[in-house]
Amino acid sequence: MTPEEIFESFHRQAEEFSEIVVSEVQKPSVPWSALCAPPKRTDAIAFADELMICPDANQVRERVRRDQKKALAFYKYVGRISEIDIPNGIATKVSRAFSANRAGELTQFCILAFVTKFLVESKSIFGSD
Repeated sequence: MTPEEIFESFHRQAEEFSEIVVSEVQKPSVPWSALCAPPKRTDAIAFADELMICPDANQVRERVRRDQKKALAFYKYVGRISEIDIPNGIATKVSRAFSANRAGELTQFCILAFVTKFLVESKSIFGSD
């Protein structure tokens, strides 16, 4: 995948993921105060790991339903990344990680999960929040 394809995939997957989260959080399983709290880096990373292995949108819906707090932490970081966009150097690194021979193996939200996890873990954009 090229860096441009990474940008496009990230934004397309972010939009699809956002639709899932919005539809599922309308039926909260945790108190609203927990859902409105600032996102925890560890929750976002944990959800990214789970999201990478979800084969399809139905499995993602189930994960979001099961752990809305982590899903929302991840969702909030995705929103922040979408606002500032992915730095080109990072897109190039991700592009190398997902070489053409692995493209057929990617799950539906793999690029979104990988990029978000990478940026949250590296603290390259968010500092130590």
